[in-house]
Amino acid sequence: MRYLLSLLACLAGCLLTLPAQTGSSYTPPRHIVAADIADYAAYRIDYPSTLYRYNVDGESICLLRVDTFGILREHYVSATHPEFRRVTEQFFEAMHTGWLPARLNGEKVDTTLIVEIDFSPDDYSERAWRKSQPLEPCYGQEVDSLPRFPDEVRRLVMGNMEWPDPNIMASVAVCRFTVNEQGGVENVHVLKGMYETFNNEACRIISSFPRLIPAQKDGKYVPFDYFLTVNFWHTDYSYYQAARAYALSRYTEADEASSYSYPTFPGDMAAWNQYIQTHLQVTDRMRQECHPGRVIVSFDIDIDGTMKNFEIIRPLHPLLDNEALRVLQTFPVRWNTGYHNNTERGYREFHVNRVAMPIIFKW
Repeated sequence: MRYLLSLLACLAGCLLTLPAQTGSSYTPPRHIVAADIADYAAYRIDYPSTLYRYNVDGESICLLRVDTFGILREHYVSATHPEFRRVTEQFFEAMHTGWLPARLNGEKVDTTLIVEIDFSPDDYSERAWRKSQPLEPCYGQEVDSLPRFPDEVRRLVMGNMEWPDPNIMASVAVCRFTVNEQGGVENVHVLKGMYETFNNEACRIISSFPRLIPAQKDGKYVPFDYFLTVNFWHTDYSYYQAARAYALSRYTEADEASSYSYPTFPGDMAAWNQYIQTHLQVTDRMRQECHPGRVIVSFDIDIDGTMKNFEIIRPLHPLLDNEALRVLQTFPVRWNTGYHNNTERGYREFHVNRVAMPIIFKW
């Protein structure tokens, strides 16, 4: 395999730039997220499940060409197993931008580098455990539906994490907390921990979670308790922060415009209009005193899809206005939840939306 990479390097020789003479200054290319790309690859790549199950280890050797614009133009991968090659190629395909070009005597140069990635089931198990943020319901709770989190718990933890002590590289805190009837987090406390500063940080992280959709029992929202093991691993923290900073540096106004996912009505708006028209009660008095037309009603769609805080923003007649409010306030169907991508924190949140809808009266 090393012979194969040597051959590839020779074939790509026209692309390879090295110091040409003694005393020249050469800096190899590196990615903005990680100086050690091999370690970052081992951190990010998911071990092929079939090989991990049978405790198969191996390696990939990669030949990468980075141009003067910091773009990974080409990559060649040789590995001890096709699955190792597949996941390695997927990793580098996702890392095609964000490179700092090589420099020769201060000038950017188009060059190549060789990266060796080791695959070890034991190392992967340790890394996977250290990156995990295990969440478990407390025992003895009976509900019809569990609380809904807007994103992966790991994202919520890492998005709010700050490193409290530079002299400590790892810690663990086992916490308990309650999701109350309003979807807020309360009663956060540490059951077992290693360092007080990290215990306090674990409580602060959990208390900073965005609003959740509460648990339900018999059609009502009820409190629900969880255990959460907060794992602190400085390598994970550093890489996560670097990746988030890189994503923010590429953030544009177009990304901001698309960061909101608005609520949708189950089915389509035709189903909405059909329900409204079916349940509006047009009385003889309305026909005598009012003219057909539309009432514009504004309301909030809460994170659980319920409609709240109704307001008539374009009235037609008090009789019609009140009937429009009655139908909406007794509406049994919930909207699909809206989301907002919190780019600063790096996770998705539920989002309350204010909308305006016409209620049409005709006879």
